[in-house]
Amino acid sequence: MTGIGNIYDDEILFQSNINPYQKANTLKEQDCIKIIQNTKDVLSRAIEKGGTTIKSYTSEEGVHGLFQHELQVHGKKGTCPKCHTEITKVVIGGRGTYFCPKCQPIKEESFVK
Repeated sequence: MTGIGNIYDDEILFQSNINPYQKANTLKEQDCIKIIQNTKDVLSRAIEKGGTTIKSYTSEEGVHGLFQHELQVHGKKGTCPKCHTEITKVVIGGRGTYFCPKCQPIKEESFVK
């Protein structure tokens, strides 16, 4: 996904059960609908929580976002909150990406290297 940071795209694809290796031109209409709905959901919740503060970042106003406490896969070491499969971290297009291989299965015909 372009135009959305790593944190949010990991969370959106996880909620949509879409593997980050899936080629965009292989997505079904229903997949696109899920992505749109989950993008609105994730970004709305992140805005309500003041964003996502990772590590030691503090805004000029001294505000720390709280959405990082709701992250399901991004930056997680351990198991998936849904199925308890080990969360996987890979690099795709130079970006670190986290996903659950069981909840977000790869479709062989849509694999992106």
